[in-house]
Amino acid sequence: MTSKAATGLVLFISFLAGLCSFSALSLADDSNGSPQWCAKAKTTVEKLICDGQLSELDRELGAFYETLVNTVEPSAKFDLVQSQKKWIAERERCSATAKNAAELADCVSTKIRQRLDFIRKRLQETVAEKRSLEFAKFQLNTYKEPGFEFQYPGSWHLEKTEDGGISLKSDPEEMFLGFEKIVTDPKKCTYEEEGLSEEEVRRFFYEGKMRIGGQEFDIFYRSWIPSGKDRHYYGFFNGRCFSIHVSDNSRAASNCGRIDDGEERANCEIAELEAKDLMAYSGGGPQNAPVFA
Repeated sequence: MTSKAATGLVLFISFLAGLCSFSALSLADDSNGSPQWCAKAKTTVEKLICDGQLSELDRELGAFYETLVNTVEPSAKFDLVQSQKKWIAERERCSATAKNAAELADCVSTKIRQRLDFIRKRLQETVAEKRSLEFAKFQLNTYKEPGFEFQYPGSWHLEKTEDGGISLKSDPEEMFLGFEKIVTDPKKCTYEEEGLSEEEVRRFFYEGKMRIGGQEFDIFYRSWIPSGKDRHYYGFFNGRCFSIHVSDNSRAASNCGRIDDGEERANCEIAELEAKDLMAYSGGGPQNAPVFA
């Protein structure tokens, strides 16, 4: 942290649209909606998946897995494929341990869901790691004011707002930040929405606290239908209220959960990861920037 951070706020703001060039791959289905590999299904477990409701869950897993295979570094691909083969062998053992059809279905379902959670998390971590490694490649501009300073990619459009704040824009995302000049009361340094009381705002939208640039901020999340989302950050220090408003008009990740089909839902989340702009704030530089999505 620089010495100026003691009296102000130092931010590192980074935008990485399209960094991950992987596509939202999916496994092809046959005419009845089963995974493509079902044409060669031989074992009891494989036939159970292909003939019943588990086929949708397996297609969702397949979409995430194939994308992960195409996203990891070549050196990690072999281990990933081997771990998938090991998991398939563990899944097959359900037929030996289950005492009846219900137990078999429950065992296979559990195995698929556990693997789905693991692969989804691994994909998210892989994407975040790739993005963080790209920080040093950006051409950054620096903006300085007496109360705060920040760096931002040169491709972003920066301009002053009428209220004295800063607007940073790179479609479909826009950020507003700066001191709320008329707010001098810590209790008023918060997100407000017309028609809602302070208690209702906190109950509906408050997400907790986060340290940004060495200062503590309250976080408020607001999603919009059919798409889009806003995050508001409010921090009161040095007798002034500093706010950050991030508006993203691309497809909101929360909307993916409303999709009924498992594979379509997976591809929605994968597309969101691919297109997601990474916002990172740090007082120490990109190498240790805490990332939030």
